[in-house]
Amino acid sequence: MIELNILKKVLIEEYQKGNYVIAGGDWNKLPPINIEELGLDQDRIQEDVSYIDMGFLPFEWQWAFDSTTPTNRELNMPCSEQSKLSIIDYFVCSPNVEIISNKTIDLNFENSDHNPVVLKFRLKTF
Repeated sequence: MIELNILKKVLIEEYQKGNYVIAGGDWNKLPPINIEELGLDQDRIQEDVSYIDMGFLPFEWQWAFDSTTPTNRELNMPCSEQSKLSIIDYFVCSPNVEIISNKTIDLNFENSDHNPVVLKFRLKTF
């Protein structure tokens, strides 16, 4: 939680300076949504992964994630239909960034315990 608080402080400070802000990667937490919004098989969601709090950032900030495709799997067994899954790789964007699309590329964890995530965005001008 310490790292998230530091990140939050930096994100907000940079935005207040007038910068465009995009932060992405492996958050080790599910995005701030209700579990019902995840398009994953509820029985296969990793049970020990918590959520980022809904109020972590101001309301205007945007979370970009693909709720239909897992980005991570547990490593306690070879990849199979029984593997537990999660969505922990995603982006957050400041209000001056327009999210065009966000897609997880389903490689079925061929090369890693993560699937790649692609964000397409546009910087807003005022």
